[in-house]
Order: sequence, then structure tokens, then C-alpha cells
Amino acid sequence: MFTLAEPIVFDQFTDRPHLGCAMLIAACAKHGIDVRLVRGQTRFLADMFLRDGDELADLVLGLADGEVAALGMTGLRQALQVRGPEWLVDDLRRVYRRVVTHGELRDCFDADLTTRLVEYEKLFNVVYGHCLLRQGRDDLRIVERYVDEMLAGDPAAIGFSLHGSFDISRAVRRCVKQRRGIPIVVGGSHTSYIAVSRLDELFASDPIDYFVVGEAEATLPALLEELADGREPEGIPNIFYRRGGVVVGDKAPPSHDLDSLPAPDFAQFDLDGSLMPERVLPVMTARGCSWRKCTFCAHHATSEGTYRGFSIERFTELLGELAERYDCRHFVVQDEELPPARARKVAQAVIDAGLEHLRLYTYGRMVKGYADVDLAGLLHRAGFRSYQWGLESGSDRILELMCKGTDVATMAGVLRAFKTAGIANQVCAFVGFPGETREEAQATVDFMEANSDAIARMALGTFSIDPMSPVWLEPERFGLSFDATVEGFVVDYTVRNGMTHDEAEAFNQDFLTRYWFDPARWTSGVGCLPPGVHSRMTQFLCAAHGVVDRKDLVARVAGDDVGDLHPVLVADVVAGAHGFELQPRSVWEAAQVSRARPLKRRPTGALERAAFERAGGAHSVDDIDADVGGAFAGERGRETAERACHAFLLTALSEGWALAFAEPWVLSGTVE
Repeated sequence: MFTLAEPIVFDQFTDRPHLGCAMLIAACAKHGIDVRLVRGQTRFLADMFLRDGDELADLVLGLADGEVAALGMTGLRQALQVRGPEWLVDDLRRVYRRVVTHGELRDCFDADLTTRLVEYEKLFNVVYGHCLLRQGRDDLRIVERYVDEMLAGDPAAIGFSLHGSFDISRAVRRCVKQRRGIPIVVGGSHTSYIAVSRLDELFASDPIDYFVVGEAEATLPALLEELADGREPEGIPNIFYRRGGVVVGDKAPPSHDLDSLPAPDFAQFDLDGSLMPERVLPVMTARGCSWRKCTFCAHHATSEGTYRGFSIERFTELLGELAERYDCRHFVVQDEELPPARARKVAQAVIDAGLEHLRLYTYGRMVKGYADVDLAGLLHRAGFRSYQWGLESGSDRILELMCKGTDVATMAGVLRAFKTAGIANQVCAFVGFPGETREEAQATVDFMEANSDAIARMALGTFSIDPMSPVWLEPERFGLSFDATVEGFVVDYTVRNGMTHDEAEAFNQDFLTRYWFDPARWTSGVGCLPPGVHSRMTQFLCAAHGVVDRKDLVARVAGDDVGDLHPVLVADVVAGAHGFELQPRSVWEAAQVSRARPLKRRPTGALERAAFERAGGAHSVDDIDADVGGAFAGERGRETAERACHAFLLTALSEGWALAFAEPWVLSGTVE
């Protein structure tokens, strides 16, 4: 048996299972090799919020005064000293059970709850990162728990999928090796960013026995078969290991025959344990990047600079098979970028296969081929409801330096075409590219503001240098000098012209502060969702259910044209002076605004309470009116009760504490 660990990282919440691990499980099964999955992010999420809150409190209380100040934990430690660890443990569990276990859809749109979830994730990241990386501690409960699970069942070998984020698996590997001398195999997309010349250093610093580079559906089963027979994997390409203290192995190009790969196997994953209220699965139409020219990017390195596609027929076959096998309606087509010509073929094939009832989200580059209302309409008919675009910059000069192959006018045209078609645009950009001035960074912010009605979600970051990117390979060409590197990653650098990294970071933080207090200035999506990675899939699910934007909702409420909409009222039910009251939460404002200016509490009678409980996304306004009217017909008369219910729902929609969707929600099964 082979034990495979899904990536275990601190600084990213999961919104779907890991496609690479699912592909490896299927590939090994094809060769008769049993694989046992140790879940990563969904398990880790439950550990953080349900099991390890007391350890987190103890770690914070045990920090030295200097460490507390450096980590920004002074306020938290004082609160723990006054209130005791129990309040933190209880609140962690409360947030998890409300947001993650999917009991109520409304909790996913409660700005205070979702922001608190993100804040706690950052807290774990800082504290555990300090203990693992700075203090070198391997005795943490979360590490010991993973070690126990990985060694269960007496595996012949253990595999880890490396991740570029804060990955705790190194500590786990050390403990596994100390307890038992089982062969340890590492792989994953991150391996493509590690130069072969650095493998000596890697093997010396990490208890790794075999290093698998690139795609592993063929190489991993071959390696495991050799190990089972007591042989070295000599001659198997893309596997590196030490022989007599010397690293040996050879690289080979990836396979172009993607159609021969088995369908990914998600059976061992916790498909309902992510933050998403409905199940989402990943799939791909191609591997690699068709463009491969962006100077800041190294994603193409994961496919050795190639672009290879599944046949369109195989893609639609996989899509239909996964939808049926795992009862899933929402899919992320997680290609590096889906080119417009291929997107047109994929969309038509999905329609021809009768799969247009599925809802799809993918990634693209805003090029001329996408500035096409007809193509956007075809994609919408095929079920595409959201695209994530690499905007990167609102300056044509910077776009040219980045070699994006587009310009500001074209990008605006793409956003307009997709907005017209009803596909939600999510854009990502960053400031601080080498040579960028503050004025050019401001142009990016101005572009988003000018196109805010066509942007559902934005994410603005600060430039960082990816290993194997053109900027990393040729720093002099971009006016850079590297001042410090750690394990191949550039952690400090000097620019010849433009903003420094610190100046870019300050610009970004200043913008994000303004964005948090006024998201509607730059986007038209659901404003209560916290900015960043957490909200991208929730915004997609909102689009997949036909969320009505604020402007259109105001018009429909004014015309009392809401009967077919499925409302989600967002509020806490609290005890008031005269019975139950509702504490509404704004769905169009960020948590910072909601906390500073909370909406007024509303006294709640039995009828309003019944309407509130029914308005959770599964029922239309007409159905809620009819149900509540029937329930209170004896007390008030059916017609009067229906009118009272309808007035209550209109009030919630007009006052901004309710979202409305064209399609009903069906929540995923609850988890722990």
C-alpha cells in the first residue's frame, strides 16, 4: 500500500479537492497499486477550528514578550489572560460549525463570520509558522496527528505533494523518518520550480528518498513497482534520488497522450468539507500554457514549457462522468488559461453533449479573441458562469514589459462582452512589477474603478519573483538585483527604477484598506465576502445561481418583481427585550463597515421568524409567501398573512440584508 498526503498548507483555505492527487490515485489503481489518501486541507481546517484551539491558546500564552510584540499578538495574549483560553476555543468551533458545516447558507454571506474565519486562519498561520519555522518544533499536536495517520496501515512508501505556500509537511516527514525508515517520495507541481542543481541541497535538508519532477501518472506507479521488487528506479525518467551520496536521475518531456489517462478518483476526498456551500470539483481541458510568454510567470514550468490538450471529446466525457459519479453540478476548469479558440470548441462540445446544465468556472487571458459578445454568449449557453482573468496591470507600458499580449482597451472590451453575456468577471492584478511607478500602479486601481460594474470580484497583490520565471532567470534585463534568497526563492531585491517592494506593498495595503470600506467602488459582486482567495469560488457559486446585482435588485424590488427569486436573508436571531429579534447583516458591505455601522435590530414575531427561516436560498419568494400564508391562515387569514410575509421579504431585499438568486441552492451534506 502507498500512502499519499494531500498538500497540507496553512495559508490557503480549500475550495475543491486536489486534482493532482486524484489523478495519481487513479493512475496507481490502473497498475493495481492501492493508494490510501491522507486528507490535507479539509482535515487541517477541522483540526484548526475544532481540535487545536486550546493548543493555539497555549502557544500564544507561551511566547516570550519579544515574540508576542514581533508577531502582533499583544492584544490576543491579553485577552487570553483575562478571559481564559475557553472563549477562543468556543469561538473557533462556533465559526467553523456555522460557516463550514453548511447548516445555513446565510452564514456563508455573514461578513462578520467569514471575515472572522479568515482572521483566525491568519492567526494559525502566524503562530504555527513561528513555532515550526523559527522555533523548530515538531511536537505540535497537528504534526503528531498527521504522522500517526500516515503510518497507519504499515505503508510500503509515503508520498507528499509539495506546495509553494507554507507547507507543514517537512515537519511531518522528519517525524515519519524518525519513527520508521519508510521510503519518502515527494512530487507535485512545485517540484518544477526547483532546479536540478539544487537537489543536493534539498536531499541534505529534507528527509526525502525520491524526488519526482513534473507529471507523475506514469512515473509514480513505475517507481512503486520497482520499490516493491527491491530495485532502484534506474532508467525511470523524472525520478531523482541519491546513489552513493550522488544525486542521479534524468529529465524527460511530459506525455502528449492525455486521453489515455484514467478519470481522476475523488472517492477518498472529503468533498463536502471545504468552505463551499455546494460541491465543486476540478477538471482540465489541457495542461500547460498556450501563451508561455508572461515575464513574471513560471506556471508554464509545471509542464516543461509545453501545451497539451485532452481531445474535446475526452474532456466532455470526463465532465459527464464526474458529474454523475460524484453528484456534482459545479466545476472549475483549472487550465492555466483557456485560449478563446479552444474555449469556443469546448463550449460547443459541452452543449452538443447535453451538459449545459452544469456550471463552469475557468481562467483566461484578456486578449482580442475574448472581446466577442457572440463567443461570450456561447460560453454562457454552455454553462460558463465565471471567468478569472489575469488583468495584472492597467498600464499599457507595464503590460508590454510583462509581455501579456494585450492592452487596456482590449481588456475593457473583454469585461464588457462577458458582463453583457451574464458571465461574472473576476480579475487579479498586482503592483510593484520592476520599473512600475506609483502613477502606473494607480492606473490599475483606476481601471478597476472605471469598469467596476463589469467586475464581480477583484484581488490585488504585490509582485513577487517566481523561480524559473523570465524575471528570475534574467534579473538584469528587468533592472533587478537579488539581495537575499531562501531555498531558491528571492526574499529581498533591489530595483533600479520604479517603486521598491516596500513601497508597492504599502500602496497595496492602502488600497485594500479603502476597498474593504467601499467594495462597491471597484466591484459589483457580493460585497460582504472577504477579499482574496477565499471568496473566488463563492463568487462563482453566486454567479452559478444567478445572483441579482444590487442595481437590478433595487429596480425589481421597486416594481415588486421578485416572486421567482430565491432570497437569502442574512441575520442573527438574538434575544431581545420583548422576545426574539433579528440582527441583520449587510450583504453589500465588507465586515469592517458592518462592524462599525451595524444595521438596526428588528423585533421579530412568529410570522417574520417563519419567513426568515424559509428564506435560505432553497425557496422562491412566491413559495415562501404561500407556505407562510398557509401556516398562519388560521391566525391572520391566508391573504393577510401572505401580504405580511411578502412585505417582510421586500423590506429585507430593499434594506440590503438579503441576496436574491434566480436558481435555488442545494447545500452540500454537512461535515463534522
